[in-house]
Amino acid sequence: MRFAACLALALLAAPVLAQDPPLSLEDEPALEKGVAGVARGDRSVRETLDLARRLSEAGQTDQAVNLLEDLYAAEPRSLPVFTRLLDAYETARRFDDALALVDARLETDGASVRLYTQRGVSLYKAGRLEEAEATWAEAVQLAPHLEQTYRTVSNGIGGLRLFSEAAAVLAQGRDHLGREDLFQLELAHLYGLGGEYRQSAALYLSLLSTEPEHVRTVQGRLARLAESAGALDGFDAAIREAVATDPFNAAFRQMEAWVALEREEYGRALDATRAVDRLDGRDGVAIYRFAEAALAADALDEADAALDVILDRYADGPLVAPALLHRARIAEARARLAGESTASGLPTPLFDRARDAYARFAEDFPGHPDATAALRNLADLYLHVYRQPDEAEATLTRLMASSFDPQVLGQAQLDLGVVALQRGDLFDARDQFQSVEDRVRIGPLAEQARYELALIDFYEGFLYSALARAEAMDDNTAADVANDAVSLRLTLDENAGPDSTNAALRQYGRAALLHRRGLHTDALATLDSLAADDPQHPLADEVLVLRAHALRDLGRYEEALAALERIPQEHPRSYFLDRALFLSAEIHEHRLADPAAALDAYGRLLDQYPGSLLAPRARERLRALRETVRT
Repeated sequence: MRFAACLALALLAAPVLAQDPPLSLEDEPALEKGVAGVARGDRSVRETLDLARRLSEAGQTDQAVNLLEDLYAAEPRSLPVFTRLLDAYETARRFDDALALVDARLETDGASVRLYTQRGVSLYKAGRLEEAEATWAEAVQLAPHLEQTYRTVSNGIGGLRLFSEAAAVLAQGRDHLGREDLFQLELAHLYGLGGEYRQSAALYLSLLSTEPEHVRTVQGRLARLAESAGALDGFDAAIREAVATDPFNAAFRQMEAWVALEREEYGRALDATRAVDRLDGRDGVAIYRFAEAALAADALDEADAALDVILDRYADGPLVAPALLHRARIAEARARLAGESTASGLPTPLFDRARDAYARFAEDFPGHPDATAALRNLADLYLHVYRQPDEAEATLTRLMASSFDPQVLGQAQLDLGVVALQRGDLFDARDQFQSVEDRVRIGPLAEQARYELALIDFYEGFLYSALARAEAMDDNTAADVANDAVSLRLTLDENAGPDSTNAALRQYGRAALLHRRGLHTDALATLDSLAADDPQHPLADEVLVLRAHALRDLGRYEEALAALERIPQEHPRSYFLDRALFLSAEIHEHRLADPAAALDAYGRLLDQYPGSLLAPRARERLRALRETVRT
């Protein structure tokens, strides 16, 4: 590198000049005098600087320069005024004026590392690259015995986004001063910014070898670079090398666990986390946190294995209860991924295992902070999987008696409204939802209650009231509720007629209620009648979507896919095209165990409808499926 060679030659000559540098970084009285002058509270200077800033931001660069030139003539010793005028010249691309300003300052104040560095920056911005490099080398030559010299020059170069060149200055400083421990963090940061990821991670790991308490800070710094191409590979190479060199270093193992999670290598992450647990004696905390992360990523085998460690190794510890609750959640997640459904008439062993585990947790740990979560999950299974409203109501009543949390109580009452819907008691359901809206007023729970009230109006045929409620909802609330409310508004607003009774829309509302109650066969009969009566009605695409949902819940998956395939063919401008693709992908993934077809459907959704509210969930499922296919 030409600049590095320039700098090396300057350092070879430096000892003679270093005996008596013209001006050290710790002794710049002229500049300090300028700072002090402003610090004494000269309001006219501050106000003028602020006016110049506002002029520059408004694009009136020439006026800003004229103002600053006048101010500098009146305040030639002020460092802030000098710096602002220099910036203004460079912004206006008046590089000759910028260089003249720096040179005049050098004549009056004498040579300093800071001014030489700034001169090099101005030369570089003017396109005079060789002169800039030579000037930076001269800046180092002024005081090569001082650490701050290298920092000052490196910062100036780094400000130009010349990260490799800035790092070269610090590296030369370490060599010249004979201090390998110098500038570790600065160099690691610059290497990372410059795309030299392996070198960056190696320096951070070198720091951790002596200061392991900084492991979280290092992870945070590397995480900010992790999305860059090649970053994780570079980090991983450095971390593997460090672990091979010192396999009993807990900080290195923590870094290995972190990078393995970032790379979605859950088996390796678990092995590293086990090592951390053994080396640090953390009572299972690291393993429990890994289990949470693995469960959230649907890495269920690894999450299960981590929980095994906690339950075997720390059987008397405080993590046993939450580990048991996670075990129930894993069983539920496995059931959902396997596509278990009571509507199909087939056994549901995984859901049964989850149900029994939630019930046992609530019995064994009634005073535990997670007991309400166990009851909530148990009620959800009774309500949405088993469709047993009596058991759901009993569980929700027990939950409400055991909690004072307004969020828990509000959600439980919403669920009691759904219980009433499953029973077909719309009066009680309306009462429950109205109670939540009246009590909570704002927030996701209130918006969900309003949406449910709009649906009840729709189910009962009060179409204008349903539309008014849906239109009054906040579009900025939780994404799922907002998306559902938009869909309901479109259904009501665009599908009226063809007669004044809106008979087709009311019939569709009845079918939607039957499906909501789990009466899928009855819902299909109602939809078939509607389609037969008016096959060209604007509701036809929505009829196909609802029909696909009912067929899926009955276990008639191929028929459901056939209904979904008709939507883009027969209704190419339908609002529900993205939903049809997402439902198709879910059926392939969870019900038919066909990951290739699911990947294709999720991918088409992201390609064709990147702005869909379903896009984040599709992207998440794509990542999970690709990991499954790789393993």
